[in-house]
Amino acid sequence: MPIPTYIFPASMLYCSHIQSIAEKLKRRILLSYYPLYLFDFDYTLVCSESAILKCFHITFDKFHLPQKSTAAIKKTIGLPMRDAVRILSGYKNEEEITAFIDAYKIEADHYMTAGTFFYPHTVETLRTLKKNGARLGIVSNKTGSRVKEKFDSAGLDLIDYYVGSDDVKELKPGTEGIKKALAFFQAEKNEALYIGDSVTDAMTAKNANLTFVGVTTGMTTHDELAAFPHQKIIRDIKELFTVSYSPIKKLPIALPILFPDTRLYQRP
Repeated sequence: MPIPTYIFPASMLYCSHIQSIAEKLKRRILLSYYPLYLFDFDYTLVCSESAILKCFHITFDKFHLPQKSTAAIKKTIGLPMRDAVRILSGYKNEEEITAFIDAYKIEADHYMTAGTFFYPHTVETLRTLKKNGARLGIVSNKTGSRVKEKFDSAGLDLIDYYVGSDDVKELKPGTEGIKKALAFFQAEKNEALYIGDSVTDAMTAKNANLTFVGVTTGMTTHDELAAFPHQKIIRDIKELFTVSYSPIKKLPIALPILFPDTRLYQRP
């Protein structure tokens, strides 16, 4: 005679809970998602060059400085703002650089967010990563409030944490922003992937001892990015799904019991 299932409700609930956990773990292994993705912003997730160019050109006129070429300005995108202004203006005096930045910010308040556009596959990629349990952060040399403003204006709640130039004393390629993000997420370095488009980003990942993926949607070439330690260089942010995470060394001891097929634990 079959034993009525209601005799073991607690046991059944426990088994159901274990099965749910097991399925989530198995899905994570098979899909190979990193637990944490940290992104640069400009030229990685978005293109804001038209707004940046406009703000620089207006500010050059305000300070009666000679205009710089589009190529020259684009080469500075992603650098700490003081470095970009120093290169483009020729200013060496810190007070002059500060005055230029203050004037630039006034223009940025008018034009930056409206002139910043997500790359075609950015939103879809971020949504898929979030859907599959990954946590997402941005570490940028742009002000964090400006970066967040773009997502808020688009009605997108996709980023869990923002670190910008106004949140740290040491800008990229320094590691303060990365350390701040890892502390917020309580993540180990080997659980995180940093994605960026520039030499500055590659240097940041190297300095922080973080795995790096370069994306060639900015002004930096494949070969320039490949000169630094990297897992992969991609042409489009959607190719991030071809980058696999290998958490084998961190797997709980119970997994071989839950999934006895040892092929799941073999590295490709």
